[in-house]
Amino acid sequence: MLPDIPKTKREVLKRIQLYMHDKVRELWPLGALIHSFTQHEGQVHSYEQEGGHIVSQGYVELGAPIEIEIAEVPPLVGERLKEKLNAAAEQMARQQAGLFYQRLKEVTSAAGTAVNAHGKPLSQDLFLEVLERREVNFDQQGRPEGIFDAAPAMLEQLAKSLAEWFGDPTFRKRHEEIMRRKYEAWRDRESNRKLVE
Repeated sequence: MLPDIPKTKREVLKRIQLYMHDKVRELWPLGALIHSFTQHEGQVHSYEQEGGHIVSQGYVELGAPIEIEIAEVPPLVGERLKEKLNAAAEQMARQQAGLFYQRLKEVTSAAGTAVNAHGKPLSQDLFLEVLERREVNFDQQGRPEGIFDAAPAMLEQLAKSLAEWFGDPTFRKRHEEIMRRKYEAWRDRESNRKLVE
């Protein structure tokens, strides 16, 4: 019988957890942009939304089982171990992304910022409506910050469409007017922010 080596087991577990964390972030890069923290106790977490509304909700359990047969153990190192871990990381990335998009849909619907295209293709009007409904922040140079998340094919189509649309003076003027108003609203929000000591 092999001896039980707790310190080594903890170190191996720590390395596997770190590998899984990094792999999930690699598979779902948007998840890497989301600030997270560890809470060690409690069954509910709360956070403050814009405007002072407190939201309390329970946790959602996500998990991906890793089954290892006794016969697999001796050769389960290197690439074989990574294959097992990668399969679990793919499941975790899918679950995290699914939960994110479910919550995003709930929150944007409740806030009135969701835009339903009703199956229509992306158009100038639809793009400007999306831009009009979202809150935009700006960097110190006055450039808008934020991301658009979509399937690669849709992002490629959006890039082509935007290049074409910005050649249209009417679209460009409407876009500039929206961004001017968004910038003014952002400046107002920034100037009215409470200073934290």
